[in-house]
Amino acid sequence: MSAAFYALRGLTWFHRRVLLAHGLLVARSPLSPMERRALALLLTDRPEKLIAADFGVSLATAHIYVRDVLRKFGVSGRNA
Repeated sequence: MSAAFYALRGLTWFHRRVLLAHGLLVARSPLSPMERRALALLLTDRPEKLIAADFGVSLATAHIYVRDVLRKFGVSGRNA
């Protein structure tokens, strides 16, 4: 296979990751900047308590961000 094939394959992965982070692939509506940050942390299996600490918000507020991200992607929980 050519070097171009391998280079483009990496770009496809990167492009998909960027689109996913912006909620443009499967989300029902675009993600807000805070929801994009929450999604990035959710993809690392970070618990809501640590997400709240990273954002400097209460646990309840972090839960709202996580809940909204999950709803926009049409999943019922973090395992989905």
